[in-house]
Amino acid sequence: SPAATAPVVSLLARVTRTSYALALTVLDSGAISALVAMAASAGTPASPTPSLSSAHGFSAALASLLRSVVEDPAVVQAGIESHIRKVLQRHSAAAAAAAAAATTGGPQS
Repeated sequence: SPAATAPVVSLLARVTRTSYALALTVLDSGAISALVAMAASAGTPASPTPSLSSAHGFSAALASLLRSVVEDPAVVQAGIESHIRKVLQRHSAAAAAAAAAATTGGPQS
């Protein structure tokens, strides 16, 4: 059942996140197809209850596992680098504005 398998899928998702080659090996083994089929045969609960929280954990872990397989590491790295550049640009712009305000005695109107 998905609920009983959730911890294993979570571990598999964590391990494949660190190795794209391993993620592809998992894909080639047919494990992902089997897990997706298991999720599909279990259906989705009509209303979440505490007893179904591990089934939700299975879905989240399966989604993470799928991301490990479909996300090319170079694309992920480029996205992370782009985000870091944007954050640094905003930070340096804010620092420059603060420095300008400090040298002129206050914010410019």
